[in-house]
Amino acid sequence: MVAQNSDRDPKEYLPILNELKRMKPALYQHYHIDSLLGDWESALRHLSDLLAFSDTGEPMKVEEGLGESQAHILEQCQQLISQHKLYSKALLYFPMGRHASHISKVEF
Repeated sequence: MVAQNSDRDPKEYLPILNELKRMKPALYQHYHIDSLLGDWESALRHLSDLLAFSDTGEPMKVEEGLGESQAHILEQCQQLISQHKLYSKALLYFPMGRHASHISKVEF
C-alpha cells in the first residue's frame, strides 16, 4: 500500500517500515506514525490508549508505582503536551484517573 501511494524511492521508506515492524504493541506503532506525520493530537491519543490498554484490549495491570515503560510513555506524553501545546487535549485523554497526576505536572 505504501509503495502504491508514494512517489518516493523504496530506499527512503523501507527502513521506516522495518522499524515499525519491530515496534510493539501496535498502539506504539500508531503513535510513531502520527509523530512522523506531525499529527500530534492523534499521537497523544495513542499514547494515552497505550497506557490504558494492552494489545488484547484488556486494561493493563499496574502494580503499585509505575513500571519503567509506563514512566517512559508518560514522559513522552508530557513532552508532547508541552512542545505542541496540547493542554486541553490532555485533559480529555487523561481525565482524573491513574495517570492524571503525572500529566498535570506538565509546565506551561
